[in-house]
Amino acid sequence: MAVGSALSFTPDFQRRTFSRDEKALALNWQVSNPTGQRWAGTVTFLLGGRGLGKTRLRIPANGAQSVDVELDPALLQPGAYDIAVCLAEKGTGARQAIDLTRITIGPWRNPERFATISWPRLKEAHLIPEMHAMGLNVMSFGSIADLDQLTELGAHGAVRIDPIPHMTHQAHFDRHGASYPCPISGEHLADCVAQTEALLEKYGNHPSIRMVNVSTEVWGMLCFCPSCTRIIRETFGLDPNALQDAIKGRGIRRFKGSLMIPWIEEHRATDSVVDSGNSLSRYARWYWTQGGVNLGNMVVAETLQKRRPDIWALTEPLMRFASLKRYREPIVIGDWAWPPDPREWIRVGTYVRSLARSWDRPFWLTVTSLKLPGTFAPYLMSSPCDLFLMENWLALSAFPEALQYTQIDTMLPQDKQRPGFPMAFKSVAECEKLVAGLDWKAACAKMKSDGLRRTAAWTPGLPGTLRDFSDRVLTPLGPLLRKTRARSGTIGVFLSFTTQVMGFEDWWSAFKWQPLADAILRGPYATDILFEDQVERIDLNAYPMIVLPAVKFMTDDTKARFQGYIDQGGLLLCDRTWQEHFNGAVLAEELGPQTRADAKEAFTSLDLEQLMMDTGRARSNDRGPGLAGIWGTITARLRPDYSTTCPDVVIREGLLPNTRIVVLVNTKLERGPLFGHYPKALEKSAAVAAEVSIPGGADNDAYDLMASCPVRLDQRDGTFRFNVELPPADGRILALYPQAIGELSVQAPAKASPGKRVRVNVRLTDEHSAPFAGVVPLTFTLAQPDGAESDVSHGDVIENGTWEFDWVMPVQTASDMPVLAGTWTVTVTELASGKSDTAAISVH
Repeated sequence: MAVGSALSFTPDFQRRTFSRDEKALALNWQVSNPTGQRWAGTVTFLLGGRGLGKTRLRIPANGAQSVDVELDPALLQPGAYDIAVCLAEKGTGARQAIDLTRITIGPWRNPERFATISWPRLKEAHLIPEMHAMGLNVMSFGSIADLDQLTELGAHGAVRIDPIPHMTHQAHFDRHGASYPCPISGEHLADCVAQTEALLEKYGNHPSIRMVNVSTEVWGMLCFCPSCTRIIRETFGLDPNALQDAIKGRGIRRFKGSLMIPWIEEHRATDSVVDSGNSLSRYARWYWTQGGVNLGNMVVAETLQKRRPDIWALTEPLMRFASLKRYREPIVIGDWAWPPDPREWIRVGTYVRSLARSWDRPFWLTVTSLKLPGTFAPYLMSSPCDLFLMENWLALSAFPEALQYTQIDTMLPQDKQRPGFPMAFKSVAECEKLVAGLDWKAACAKMKSDGLRRTAAWTPGLPGTLRDFSDRVLTPLGPLLRKTRARSGTIGVFLSFTTQVMGFEDWWSAFKWQPLADAILRGPYATDILFEDQVERIDLNAYPMIVLPAVKFMTDDTKARFQGYIDQGGLLLCDRTWQEHFNGAVLAEELGPQTRADAKEAFTSLDLEQLMMDTGRARSNDRGPGLAGIWGTITARLRPDYSTTCPDVVIREGLLPNTRIVVLVNTKLERGPLFGHYPKALEKSAAVAAEVSIPGGADNDAYDLMASCPVRLDQRDGTFRFNVELPPADGRILALYPQAIGELSVQAPAKASPGKRVRVNVRLTDEHSAPFAGVVPLTFTLAQPDGAESDVSHGDVIENGTWEFDWVMPVQTASDMPVLAGTWTVTVTELASGKSDTAAISVH
């Protein structure tokens, strides 16, 4: 604590005032350690008491380090904000709050608001006047097949046009359906260019239409296809081998504005196309944060990286230059179905009309039916959307942790079992009824309370939501498991957005891994999700273990970094696909206590391949995501020591000081069909009953951590015995202590002021009023006067009967309003017996 208190933070930026229409920026501080001791831990930046960013920090004795955090002014209301940091020292858990800098956010300098519509064709022009009546101008992305329609649109008011010539090769589409990204021929590209030039010639001087990016002088396209080489050279005047020189200064005007970099290649129906998003995703994220307008239908294949590394190397500078022409406008990414259904316009218009009335700032909105999610998913997931809506059943099944507030199912039932085209939509009246039934007022209020950030909401389909599962299981068990972790205890998980678009079955199963890995591994395993750009610049030796669960491709440089990590004693855990690439990597099923000593002991039972099967990542049509698989990740670090009369009940134990954590899981799950398989599998499955025997010893008091209540165990012959009945894919968590829990008490200051540090002390005693000797999970909740929960609420454990926590009382609420004066309530609940206590803090 003494070292943390001595750290000095000096801002390395001059300005303190920013306007809301500025792009996201990085605020940097120089941190110095004047003491003779090194400091290592986590630095959490707070903006008005709310989390802004978190980073790890290691400062040697008498040394210095630079840290930064990203700030997006567009997400804040005008006003003054105090930036502070909370230091959490590694190992000791000691916390220290330090006030840093005050900044000011100014209003929008450009109040103009646009409704941006991405669509293959502009139809239903009657929506334009409605949008103008709401104060929204209209900007269109997409090909304008009916050029004369622009005149009609222009008659309704100012319309910005940013056409992207339609890339669909109709003959290929008719022949192979929608399972493949559609290539184009050289002749089709010529038609696209001619269409663009026709737009410029006919409407370039139109008084009501502002043309943007329609000339080949300001719009660039690269098509890496043998059949397109002639068109690239003749139309754009470019030699692919000389593109680097063009970017460096010659012909640079061609690449201003939005830029499409599609990978186009003629292929047979039996060929596969792999969307290698692992590298591209970081370009996409960077492009979006720089204000890039439209990534378009961008498919950059693994094949391109292997066959044409010279062209692949040009991707990053092209993206960087394309982003120089940036916009700060709301955006709607529409459905790319073919052909477009007019009823989609009804829904898009309803979305824009409803949201525009509820917002006091331009908003980012993504609307998609995601008919080809393998193509768009990496970019949609990385875009800075305030609202993410997915409109069909298949899209929802592809993203189990869908980023959404509402959902609409517009497909007819028969198409749910037969993905592909043509899609049969419901009637216009049915679609309008669905849209009209949405509670937009509640959705907008929820989004505002979330700070206009995307919020994960589990898609209906699994029994019980992921949030419910987290509340019941991860909340009590996560902090306990984190107390048992080896070394620094953080696992590195190398993931990519790689998707195999060989058919719906493959992308459907492949994409299930990413959200599950992010949601589950980030919980009890204290996991960092690593992408390729991070691997290139971070110290991999900080991780005792790195997992490669769902990686299709990585660069030679990344492979070399991982091999160096292994050579220096790190544990690289992988499946058989990657074992041959590394000397010394450990197969998941071979991991045992006899290998590599201390870093391995905490993960002795981890079966990665089985985990991947259970989470639907493996290519198997009869296994799917299951809570049983999630339970498997949790129990993997606990040792099997017990017997049961039912082989389907798995029992594991974890040991902490004066504490035994026992986890029981029902692993029996019947197999089901691919689509909608998990609910159907549960319907076929049944609860199991078993008598469980746990080695005993001294008398123990047992508690159910999921139900927060005592459990009666019968002790016979030195063994605890009890009967248990577990629902399908569910379990129980028991905690055994040498004494019973007595009372819980919370002490907090009677008064506090916004922006000032507050500390609470919690005491837990046993039945004899002595400090409770054990490790008990707890939840800390801070409630505002209006009942809303503060961001500082979290879960932790109380050890040896005492726990303390301090935080900076927020200056603003989650909805960017001044902090509410009145009585704030602190509630602490221990999750073993369910005892809780509250304390009131008067904020003025």
